[in-house]
Amino acid sequence: KPPSEDVLADDLTSLGETFTVMPRIGSREAESMPHARERLRLTGQVTLDGRPYTGVQLFVVISSDGLVTDCTYDPPLVLDGSYQMTAAPSSELVGCGDEGAVGFFALQLGGGPLIRSKESFVWPRAAADLPFDATFDTRSTTNMPFFGGDVFDLDGRRKGPGTLVEAYAGDALCGRSSIPAVGARQGYTLLFPDSADRPECNVGDLARLDFKVNGRPGLRLLELGRGIDLATP
Repeated sequence: KPPSEDVLADDLTSLGETFTVMPRIGSREAESMPHARERLRLTGQVTLDGRPYTGVQLFVVISSDGLVTDCTYDPPLVLDGSYQMTAAPSSELVGCGDEGAVGFFALQLGGGPLIRSKESFVWPRAAADLPFDATFDTRSTTNMPFFGGDVFDLDGRRKGPGTLVEAYAGDALCGRSSIPAVGARQGYTLLFPDSADRPECNVGDLARLDFKVNGRPGLRLLELGRGIDLATP
């Protein structure tokens, strides 16, 4: 029997730590990393169709250079509308927070596309605790295509933190993501801009996308639903 953890224990505060590869947000290891002080801590309320939201599919997104980037380390548990989460600076995830960058929240419902919050915020000059309340309306909202996956070398070894993944439609850069050094996520997540703003980035057909990993062509290993695993020399 392989080693495991006791999910029936009374104290579950450390559950998952044994098999978590990267430091968890809030841990001593994560807080001692070089750019930890540049992270943005967000707190507030989330409503969906006028009611407090409860769930775990809330993400923070930064818009810059005509691209949108998932800057979430770990999606928070939102209970009765209340949340607290940490957003990544650009020094830790490519395309994420810099002074003056515009951010907003995205929510996934029932395995569908991401929907965008009505409100946005501006990344402050210095890292801080930023209050931010977000509302979502399923009747009038903007959907954002997304997918993600893992990245391996040709020997099957997982690529590590800092690995950059880019998606191109022809010569147009339409999405970018880097693998974080903090949190549970070990792969990449690509978001795509509204096709009304960037028609060349309409990704209804994923087959038309080309990938680069650290600037080199990425080979598709496996495609399943919203997941595309990549390999690179």
